[in-house]
Amino acid sequence: MTAGQRLNALAGSGTAGVLLLLIGSGATAGAALVNYSGLPTGTAAQHLLTDHVVSSTLAEKLEVILNPLASGKSWPLVAAPGIQAPYIVYRDVISVTSNTLGGATNLQNTRMQIDAYETSKAAAQTLAQSIIAAMAVASFANVQIAKHNLYEPEVKLHRVLLEFSIWA
Repeated sequence: MTAGQRLNALAGSGTAGVLLLLIGSGATAGAALVNYSGLPTGTAAQHLLTDHVVSSTLAEKLEVILNPLASGKSWPLVAAPGIQAPYIVYRDVISVTSNTLGGATNLQNTRMQIDAYETSKAAAQTLAQSIIAAMAVASFANVQIAKHNLYEPEVKLHRVLLEFSIWA
């Protein structure tokens, strides 16, 4: 068992697990807490007790969740040119408004694709597990609906494609 696999096994899911994975991926405890809560300063308890719905859009909320998992390297649609792995790219596949006989509601169901890029298959799987754990404690309702293991020969990177149905 690799150190990353052991960390995933120990972390579990939930807030403490996500923070442990962030710290294990190289983030300092302070940086992990700030990224979790969105608060610029505060005690550990204040960060952990904060309802971390700081962002107003789904893209901003995803950025807060995903950015610390790949050392600040997550982007919507396409990664920055020349970036080195690991990194995360996310995009909305489709977004559907929830309608009733009374008309449209404020609820949107967005199908989101989140891609984890790494230099090895094992590392890509570990990054994907970190994404899944982070989404499990997100401030918005979501369900993982697919996972695909891929290889991108053009950039010589392994990719795990995750799809989530997000209700926000």
